[in-house]
Amino acid sequence: MPSWIVGETSTTLWILALAAAVCIAWFVVKRTAHGLVGLAICAVLAVGVALADWAVVTDREAIERLLDRAREAFYEEDIPAILELLGPEFRTNRFARAQAETALRQLADQMELTRLRFLVRRINVTEGSNLADVRLEVVAQGSFQGTDFGLYRATWELRLRRLPEGRWVLSRAEQVSGPGAAR
Repeated sequence: MPSWIVGETSTTLWILALAAAVCIAWFVVKRTAHGLVGLAICAVLAVGVALADWAVVTDREAIERLLDRAREAFYEEDIPAILELLGPEFRTNRFARAQAETALRQLADQMELTRLRFLVRRINVTEGSNLADVRLEVVAQGSFQGTDFGLYRATWELRLRRLPEGRWVLSRAEQVSGPGAAR
């Protein structure tokens, strides 16, 4: 479906609300059923748009859901859930996938998060391909080996890939700013 129908639901609903207001005004001024018919059409279209938005998951929504699952898995230290989000070719600044798995398991044993937020700054889905780039700001507080590490704030560049079955996975994660970033 075109993005102006499904991707930008709020804009479409505002336009339908404006059209409904015009229909109400038409009914009040002219005292004819045409205004009520127009109002009914606007209501039916609004319900249709809301249902289409609910039924169709855009790439952006799927990626946002993946990031929500990743944040929740990191916060709960759920290593199997984190590993499920990583593609077979996953890499970071320093590690290939196998090394990243080992590092995640060690980190989960030594770190306790009290706060974790992912602030999505940008999602670019490449048209005609199965790739997406995400710029993400991570804000965390907690302790490492029993010592409070204060406020961790870093920017990450992520590359995601859509698998043939339609599921998105992380294929690359690179910390570009913040403590421990590759310079």
